[in-house]
Amino acid sequence: MASHPGWYTFLPHHDLQLFLSRHKPSEITNPNMFWVCVSNVHSKPIPEYDEQVTHLMWSQLQKKTDSITLDDIKELATAVGFTQGKWQLTEKSRNVDDLWSTVAEATHGGQLGSMSKVSTKSSATGSSGQLHIICVYTQDFTEAEDVCRVERELRNLGVKGKLVYKPDIFNELGIYFKNPWNISHILYQT
Repeated sequence: MASHPGWYTFLPHHDLQLFLSRHKPSEITNPNMFWVCVSNVHSKPIPEYDEQVTHLMWSQLQKKTDSITLDDIKELATAVGFTQGKWQLTEKSRNVDDLWSTVAEATHGGQLGSMSKVSTKSSATGSSGQLHIICVYTQDFTEAEDVCRVERELRNLGVKGKLVYKPDIFNELGIYFKNPWNISHILYQT
């Protein structure tokens, strides 16, 4: 996995428990560090996509039709190789370290998706920075069976509350809550 500025990223073949004990999201206050990340060691690397080609194809699609559909987005994402998506949940600071450790261990062991990350205390949201975001990525949002499998695994691990699934390409293309195509910015919600 590529290095990201502002992320603490677990390196494969190191001690996961030591990493998790040193990078508890509820305790990280460095304003330049936003995420703690663990990858699935069994997952193939997520391919890089060409941002310029993606935007060129998006622009062409918008010129071609006013009624863009989810199927159009799936076709575009597949064509440019940008099919990654994520389950998102929020957790309070007082509970996030334990839940994150469970999710990180399951991700690292191949039980969940390709990668998981959690926001640090310095980037937590809500009143007084008390809500952390945990994201669990899948390689391909068009593979509904795998997306749903990861959701079931999260529930089996004890994740409670609302889970939402969003394809990353939606953010790249500006498909948010309100958009001119009336495409839901959330693909799944449980």
